[in-house]
Amino acid sequence: VRSVRRIRVFSPNPEHRAQFVERVRGEFEVEAVAASSVREAVNEASIITIATRATEPVLSGDMLGYGAHINSIGAIVSGRAEVSRDVLARATQVVTDSIPQAQKLSRELIEFYGAAPANWGAVRSLADVVASRFERAAGDDLTLFKSLGVGVSDLSLGIALYERAVELNL
Repeated sequence: VRSVRRIRVFSPNPEHRAQFVERVRGEFEVEAVAASSVREAVNEASIITIATRATEPVLSGDMLGYGAHINSIGAIVSGRAEVSRDVLARATQVVTDSIPQAQKLSRELIEFYGAAPANWGAVRSLADVVASRFERAAGDDLTLFKSLGVGVSDLSLGIALYERAVELNL
């Protein structure tokens, strides 16, 4: 687990950017600063979280330092993309919450690994990583977590919470 001391925020909308910086400053004990570009926001960052509605990649390999970890959580339908092909080419570990879901919905991974499931051997599921207590190797360049959300998990949790609330007369 890496500690976070500073968060750099970029949004193409300056007002949203400033609002988010203020929110982070108010809720967390970290330094939060607004960046004027994606490149500035990720420069020398060891952890990068990208949450966009972009239709074309906004994060490229030349922006990223060796050893960075990327959480790509915004492009969750096949018409969207956040990371470019060269990011995936550098990624020594690629993890997703659901490989079958990624094979249907992640444009970046589909374009990189192709349609044949046999080409996806390097992609690991988050459940597998957690269950195996997998650790990042010292020589790993980029690592990428591609989250698409798992609706069935959200639904299952919601049902369980609802049932528990009914039991408790809440």
